[in-house]
Amino acid sequence: MAGLGAYTKGYTLFQDPTTPYNGTEVDRTETTISISWATNHSYCTFLYQVCYYEVDTDPTKATCVTTTDTSYTLNNLGECKAYIIDVVAKSSSGVESLTLQFYSVTLCPDAA
Repeated sequence: MAGLGAYTKGYTLFQDPTTPYNGTEVDRTETTISISWATNHSYCTFLYQVCYYEVDTDPTKATCVTTTDTSYTLNNLGECKAYIIDVVAKSSSGVESLTLQFYSVTLCPDAA
């Protein structure tokens, strides 16, 4: 007589990424902008794509970087310039969240 098949109930931690939220400008200087955001998945690590471009320029020419952190500092920016910054969470399978968007302006140097 054959035995019964084994049964195991398992769970996976894989989930589609949710949109980053609570976007905050942490700091800014004449040439940098530091941002941070929150995520709903403390037990899953996602990649975050941060893309930024100067206002009134072509968004298809944005500079994009990837990070696993929930913060990023944009460097080598122009003084007194306005930027649009988009953050998207990406899963390991390539699924993307909706976009969290920031608007920020670098500081202007003091006029002497």
